[in-house]
Amino acid sequence: MAKRRKKFGPIEEDILQHLSAGDFLLSVLLSGRSTRAYYREAYKRARARYAYKRSLEGLENSGILRIRGDQVLPTKKGRELMDILASRSVEPDDTWPGKWWIVMYDIPVSMNDYRLELRRILIQAGFRKLQHSVWIHFRASKELEIFLKQNPSMSRFVRCFEALP
Repeated sequence: MAKRRKKFGPIEEDILQHLSAGDFLLSVLLSGRSTRAYYREAYKRARARYAYKRSLEGLENSGILRIRGDQVLPTKKGRELMDILASRSVEPDDTWPGKWWIVMYDIPVSMNDYRLELRRILIQAGFRKLQHSVWIHFRASKELEIFLKQNPSMSRFVRCFEALP
């Protein structure tokens, strides 16, 4: 009677394929009698590697990254996203530069998705609502600039300008 081989799922296969020397060193450093801790730690590390791999694949499928072998290269869309994230991560200088950035819009109801996206961008950038469709902040927003470039039809409905007090 032949033994049946247990089938492994993708996570189990990834664990077995990617066990690293660090995993084995960890097993030596852990108690000799406690292999359960070793397997638990190896499983966590393999799941993390699998999650990173899946995330890279997702970014490639969405057109943000291009993967060539071991190289990961940003696309044009990816570079724009990197600029947005970099502008958010910079420690803002909270001193008022003496001018305001004002964004005014009147977007038709038929383009509600654009209005919701615009408001999300304004809130994320730190703009505050002055009136119903008038937002104000002392810094310009890179993400807003990119949004308006990507959606040229919005230029009829959105006005951005710098104002001195």
